Amino acid sequence: MITLLLLLLLWLSLIALVVYAIVLLLTVSIEKIFHYDRNINFKRSKQYRRIILPTCFAIGILLNIGYLSINSAHNFKTAYIEKKSDKFIVTILWKGNLMVHDPISLFEKKTYIDSNKFEIPRANGIIDGLEIPNRSGSYKILKGDAFIINDNKMKVQLFYDNYDDKKIEASELNGDYDLEWRK
Repeated sequence: MITLLLLLLLWLSLIALVVYAIVLLLTVSIEKIFHYDRNINFKRSKQYRRIILPTCFAIGILLNIGYLSINSAHNFKTAYIEKKSDKFIVTILWKGNLMVHDPISLFEKKTYIDSNKFEIPRANGIIDGLEIPNRSGSYKILKGDAFIINDNKMKVQLFYDNYDDKKIEASELNGDYDLEWRK
């Protein structure tokens, strides 16, 4: 744990150093452009270091928080449907983030593509959640308009019973999709 904290502190210090170097270069270039004749060299004074160093450290922390808060996980806007014997299979693709196990992979932000498949009784109209067969080991899909399919458009409104946490949750797959047929 101490190693992780030291790595985090080292990373934040490195970002602060980069921001400080950028601020220092901007200060020097602005002084050269406007060439003020001053008695005190503000860049090397204690007042400059008291203001700029903590500001650069804070900017570095804000840049890290901003970068880490960007989430690249999303659902693709196209879902696929195919006929399989007397049922239809709807496939929804989505991109997820890999789990982080160390500080380096936290900043890599790698993703993977996965899919969910649902067996539905018909290819058009409103399909109730109870009409969708549940796989063993998964939460039960609840009653309600789970799939609304009109021509090449589909709206997903899945809710399931999370019996572990004793609450009803909306699926992350909920949303509007363009529907494309697969042969």
